[in-house]
Amino acid sequence: MNREGLRKRASSLLNRYPILPQEGTLLLLYLYNTLNVRLASLHDQAYSAYFSYLPPAGLRDRVSGTADAHEFMLVGRKIADDLTNILGRLNRSWPDFEKVLDFGCGCCRVMTHLRQWKNKLYGTDIDKKAITWCGRSIDFASFSVNKPAPPLEFPSEFFDLIYSISVFTHLDERYQFDWLNELRRVTRPHALLLLSIHGNYAARINKLNPCEKQKLKQEGFLYLTHYGPGPFPKFYGSTYHTKEYIYKRWSQYFRILDYVEQGINNHQDLVVLERC
Repeated sequence: MNREGLRKRASSLLNRYPILPQEGTLLLLYLYNTLNVRLASLHDQAYSAYFSYLPPAGLRDRVSGTADAHEFMLVGRKIADDLTNILGRLNRSWPDFEKVLDFGCGCCRVMTHLRQWKNKLYGTDIDKKAITWCGRSIDFASFSVNKPAPPLEFPSEFFDLIYSISVFTHLDERYQFDWLNELRRVTRPHALLLLSIHGNYAARINKLNPCEKQKLKQEGFLYLTHYGPGPFPKFYGSTYHTKEYIYKRWSQYFRILDYVEQGINNHQDLVVLERC
């Protein structure tokens, strides 16, 4: 069960037992999650025999919400294929790009499925534990820890392509614009950016309440504070965008080439940008 499923289970417990204190619910969630991680780790040796870059179960759960090795690998492969297909729509392919950045790489769920293209791959993330594992375990890319706010450690006009999965789905509006501006700085003219967001589909299946739906409809942007403890800073929440908002506000930083609904793992929307 992923982190969202655990949250719903905890909410169900609160509704069923209203006298249960919040601390008790969080303890139950922690114990349940710990058990899931321990059980998943029992199968790691079998999976690592044919997937040499498998992170430990606790790290998989920490950065992707699931400790299950099979799901971790399948989703990573699916997202890599989605990105490849999007490039194909533009008559482009991975060999066209010398330097590629995975912004918010976590423990390389996606990047490991791109190593065959022989690009100069870079990964950056705010999660020091994930980057430490990547630096020790991944031999085909370079990694760095970035701070919650810009700048990145890279020089200006450095990258030919940047992709970012499940980062702008968690930032408030100020952080969003700060990072769009920074990604513009580190990309070369005519570089491509593939950035995922929560669009209409995610808003629908995550069952926003009527007030949240109205705010998203009126403003085109909705940021909800995070529902509980986790490995990320307090500013990491749940963020939703409308297509109209993206075209109006993100076009101030990049030329928008495409907007692909459910373009990432049949769930998140993908915004395709070009550095002018």
